[in-house]
Amino acid sequence: MIRNVLAETNRPEPATDARKQANAGMNKYFYKAEIAEEEYRRDLVDYRSGINLTTKERDFIAGVIAPLLKQGQSVHQILSAHPEIKQSQRTLYYYIESGVFKDFGVDCFSLKEQGKPEAIQRKIQKAQRAFMLCGQRIL
Repeated sequence: MIRNVLAETNRPEPATDARKQANAGMNKYFYKAEIAEEEYRRDLVDYRSGINLTTKERDFIAGVIAPLLKQGQSVHQILSAHPEIKQSQRTLYYYIESGVFKDFGVDCFSLKEQGKPEAIQRKIQKAQRAFMLCGQRIL
């Protein structure tokens, strides 16, 4: 008679319901190192590729740096004068070298200098000394 009442209400039997409740929060997962390593490597490559800018941010930064670079200012001077640009100096150099701002007339040749002037000067002096030791004169 009890079974008939339960069948009429379409509710599961109490024993079945108790078993489902006991296993409700016990989902079992197996850790597989190879799969986890593959997912990690794939995500790592995805996160490092591309640039982290929206088109609005790119347009804003290009609008600020393009005329100033054409005037001959360095990226360091631009960042010092414009705190609203949140990217670092190295990041902006990377964006310029990779051609992110090419549509706005900013490319590698827009930069004032490539490399450190002290290192360039030392190379020149070293070459001059080497020629002087050989008895040759540099004009």
